[in-house]
Amino acid sequence: MKLKIEAVSDVGVVRSNNEDIAIVGEKKIRDKALSCECRTPLLIAVADGMGGYEGGEIASELVADQLIDFCDEADFSADSFKVWASVTNDVVLARAKSLGFNDMGTTLTGIHFGEDGNALMFNIGDSRVYRLRDGILRQLTTDHSMKELTKNPDYPSNIIYNCFGLERDFFADVKDVTDMLLPDDTVLVCSDGLSDMLPDDEIESLLPSGAEALLSAANNAGGEDNITFIIATLLDDNN
Repeated sequence: MKLKIEAVSDVGVVRSNNEDIAIVGEKKIRDKALSCECRTPLLIAVADGMGGYEGGEIASELVADQLIDFCDEADFSADSFKVWASVTNDVVLARAKSLGFNDMGTTLTGIHFGEDGNALMFNIGDSRVYRLRDGILRQLTTDHSMKELTKNPDYPSNIIYNCFGLERDFFADVKDVTDMLLPDDTVLVCSDGLSDMLPDDEIESLLPSGAEALLSAANNAGGEDNITFIIATLLDDNN
């Protein structure tokens, strides 16, 4: 299977540094963009760091590096990913302690497309995976946020209860989404810097226009956080 990829990681309008990072295969994208066609196996993911100027940058890049190494060295499965995530969480906690950074952490969300056509989606935190099919946008992940957990709309959307850097109750959601994806579907993986700035119906209308349209709209809406996303369109091998 082939995928047409557009990836962007932008600092936004308000922040002075970019704590997000996008991952496409073995490439890390921060403060830049990438456009390519790739064959499976392929990893696409977004990590949204937190913990202050340095802490968030370090956490997201550390997890990105660990994930790239894991994909190079191991068979990607739900069980192996969960073991990797637990070990990597300990690595993040140890690094934060050695640096004296409190609350250093990161989300991680994405999909691993296997060579056999399988697709495994993973989620830790409140970054998201969407699918666009026939003009209809659907969120495939569930946010690990207090707003989602309590169904209380008054909760600030950025209060999350699960991420790398959590000492207790850390977990990873992993789901086989092979049967949920078809040729010509478009997958969007994004940090909350995009989804908090744009409502789903606006993302739905802008996504077919590509990365530049989404990024401009999010920045024009305030650009209050770093904006990082990957657009992956599934192509039929006959195309």
